[in-house]
Amino acid sequence: MSLSWAVIKDVFGWGWGLLSRPRLELYFDPAMTYHVAPDLAFGRIRGMFTHVMVVNPGRKTASKCRGLLSEVHAETSLGAFAPAPLFKNPVELHWAHEPLDCFTKDIPPNEPTRLDVCYAHEGYPELHFFCEKRPRGVQTDFPPGRYKIRIRVRSDDGATCSRRFLVAFDGNFRNVYLEQLAG
Repeated sequence: MSLSWAVIKDVFGWGWGLLSRPRLELYFDPAMTYHVAPDLAFGRIRGMFTHVMVVNPGRKTASKCRGLLSEVHAETSLGAFAPAPLFKNPVELHWAHEPLDCFTKDIPPNEPTRLDVCYAHEGYPELHFFCEKRPRGVQTDFPPGRYKIRIRVRSDDGATCSRRFLVAFDGNFRNVYLEQLAG
């Protein structure tokens, strides 16, 4: 009889652990995506900042989540995309409204959190992905154009998610466009 209770207890514990673990979802919310503000790190020049949202619908906090820009494909001709040759993946993205060196964040259950994706400054026709600028030979600044990107988010708890987006930029800082893609 005690063996069966031990088995039941183990199965219940395993099931509860599975149901209560953190889970991550990455999504696009047009109302939360675009933000025009002065860039304090760039002489207060106005910039257009774009974000995606990350939420943890699990029951436990997702620890030390990292947002990663894992793919960048540049449009080579109308509708045809190829990997950006100087982009080496992945690079860590910055969490919005955090210090500039914040690349990990705990995400509590059911609290949507902004992940910075890219930005453009007024008067500078260049699209910048929101990642740490290190002299690693990785291209994170791009000319006007259309780019298909993949963003992955993972936590130290093993929760992961991934989503593809289209980023379009015509050189005007107010015209940064982000769209969620299928797959």
